[in-house]
Amino acid sequence: MQLLELEPVRQAPANSSRHDLYGPIYKAFRAFMHDALTRLGRLDADDDVELSGTIRQVEALLQQLRHHVRHEKEFVHPALEIRRPGSSAPTAEDHVHHLEQIAELEQALQAIAAAPAPRRPALAMHAYRSLALLIAENLRHMHVEETENNVALWQLYGDAELIEIHRRLQRSVSPPVMREMLGWMIGSLPTSELAEVLAGVRADAPAQEFDALVAQARHELPPGRFQRLVQLLGLDA
Repeated sequence: MQLLELEPVRQAPANSSRHDLYGPIYKAFRAFMHDALTRLGRLDADDDVELSGTIRQVEALLQQLRHHVRHEKEFVHPALEIRRPGSSAPTAEDHVHHLEQIAELEQALQAIAAAPAPRRPALAMHAYRSLALLIAENLRHMHVEETENNVALWQLYGDAELIEIHRRLQRSVSPPVMREMLGWMIGSLPTSELAEVLAGVRADAPAQEFDALVAQARHELPPGRFQRLVQLLGLDA
């Protein structure tokens, strides 16, 4: 049997001291994607409550992926094109295909919900495999952005400029969309990175948003990790 030959993995840039537009959000996306895929794969399609909850989660993931494509198109890709024309073209082309896959998956989920119980398992398996392919393509796509696009951004912009691009992007995100992805960051980031993200929320968002995320972190994180987070944020234990 002939084994599949994989392309060499691009070496991730080692410049961890620079502002990273991709790192935290992509860790959250990877966690969200894998959780949704696992949940769809283990779905008992004859359980209406489980079916409804699973479809809602996968639909939420697809909506977040659609938002993310828009955010990159409106903020990150123009920043690349202004100073290095053509540099965003490969990942922009990926986005067109991703949007097509998202639309097809949304239709597949609607078909499961509308189908009689005996047909649901086959339809769910089709949606599961389609989601797996979408995730596989996104994982490779994100790696290219974390390596090649990040190197380009670091060459073309200083950190203050990158932070301003990031803040303009964040200001364009609706609170529910932002809240959902911040929730996935809680269990996906090292404590130091999570503290940086939450410090940004404390500086830029209403106090109740920050308090709600800290409460979620208290619920989800192991006690030792939460205590380190509290110390890094300078909060009263």
